[in-house]
Amino acid sequence: MQASIAQQQIMASFCTYVKLLRPEQWVKNVFVLLPLFFSGSMLDGAKVSDALWVFAAFCLISSSVYCINDACDADTDRLHPDKRHRPIASGLISRRHALIAAATLATAVAPICLFSGMCRPGLVITIIYSYLLLNIAYCIRFKRYHVIDVVILSSGYVLRVLAGGVGTSITLSSWILVMTFLIALFLSVAKRCDDATIYKTTGEKMRSNVDFYARNGIEIALRAIAGVTFACYMLYTVSDEVMQRLHSHYVFITSIFVLIGLMRYLHITLVQHRSGNPTSVLLHDHLLQLDIALWILTFVLIIY
Repeated sequence: MQASIAQQQIMASFCTYVKLLRPEQWVKNVFVLLPLFFSGSMLDGAKVSDALWVFAAFCLISSSVYCINDACDADTDRLHPDKRHRPIASGLISRRHALIAAATLATAVAPICLFSGMCRPGLVITIIYSYLLLNIAYCIRFKRYHVIDVVILSSGYVLRVLAGGVGTSITLSSWILVMTFLIALFLSVAKRCDDATIYKTTGEKMRSNVDFYARNGIEIALRAIAGVTFACYMLYTVSDEVMQRLHSHYVFITSIFVLIGLMRYLHITLVQHRSGNPTSVLLHDHLLQLDIALWILTFVLIIY
């Protein structure tokens, strides 16, 4: 009986730590695979292996960042309707243990890269730890400053793409970096809409800089970023460089799905007010899932 209770406690503790690492957020690290996909190298076994090692390393380092972030934000998370259930905010895991977990995960990244056999592991490690340092600075200080906070978050996605390109020795075009930044900026600003709505409704500050994110201002900024993102994507699809590299004049067809995706996310943010967790939106909104699947399928037909 006692052994059974001990096993249940161990399992509960394990599940709590897994929740702390937020594995559902690892979907963001798919950005690491973009250079592989757009270069037409998805059938190259060696490059796929290298890219997956980079993906695994980013899963570890991003979970390390989540541990640090939750340790820093525990007090404000307790005021949030959803975040108050996080392990540290709910008191299931102490800040000290969370930081130990973060250090362990971050330490494991280097040997994974070094012994994986990927191309230029030293440079990949540098990029990944730059991501870690940037996010530590964000958690400790820069999240307090409006605009700077969303720029830092968006830069994290660019670093993912950069690491994916370096790890597979794929030369990146400026287009993929620009589009990655704009899409990430769009999602980050949409997330601030949720914080502004909660502040306006309940008076609770989910972020110390929420005063600077007035709902009307964010909506204007979000629409502007959506417009710039779509315009840049259209320029990408009709670029001579892109059409020559992909050997197709039909890349512009994919812009239909980008437009639908942007409009759908604007609706989710501005009308349904549920943009607080972009990963959750992606995992539960069937229209977005279908749109992204069709966008990927169209590129598969064009590239492969």
